[in-house]
Amino acid sequence: MEKKKMGFGKMIFISILIIILILILLLVAYTLRNYSIVKDLQNKIAPYKTSSNYHAEFFSTSADGTETKINYYQKENKKAYFIERLESGEIIAKLSYYNNGERIDFFTETSGEKLAKLGETFMPQVDIVNGLEMDDNMQMLVNCIISKIKKVEYQGRECYEIKAFHSPDVLYEDGEFAIIIDKETGLNVKEYMGDSIFERTYEFDNVDDSIFIEPNIGEYKLQLNN
Repeated sequence: MEKKKMGFGKMIFISILIIILILILLLVAYTLRNYSIVKDLQNKIAPYKTSSNYHAEFFSTSADGTETKINYYQKENKKAYFIERLESGEIIAKLSYYNNGERIDFFTETSGEKLAKLGETFMPQVDIVNGLEMDDNMQMLVNCIISKIKKVEYQGRECYEIKAFHSPDVLYEDGEFAIIIDKETGLNVKEYMGDSIFERTYEFDNVDDSIFIEPNIGEYKLQLNN
């Protein structure tokens, strides 16, 4: 009887070891699959990150229903940045920055008032951000273990939805965070941060010089620099 008990206990022990081994192999396979997808997306976005001729459009909806639309244009050393605040689809405020490579001019339109500030010292800029950028491979590997990656379709394009992947180049809020990345380009096309939603579109190598023409300064009240 004692021999049978020992045999049964050994069988239980071996079964547990097999289950643990299977779980480890599944975790390794899951991690390698995620790692392969992340590396592929990073390779695809790399050429876009060095572009100096592109248009990026962002549309965000916050938890309170506030909508913001941002359009950023860059062509070599010329840059333009437009922000529109919307309520129920109507523009309630518009901010415009123009940088001709030598000077930044700033224009605002709010509540029927138009103001202009010439020679501004600051201008927002929209860089092509790699939402999966990591400081090192070990950090990336850890994120690949804990993240969830699945294939989705967004606006007719094949994409990946990635959750729980925390890049040091992306700001996070409380709540769930997810990125939807275009499978062919590696570009972020949508993000969820808590209750906020951000949608992005990009165009490359077709920015026209006319976009950098500033509005008629005569229609604006001039503000002096401090």
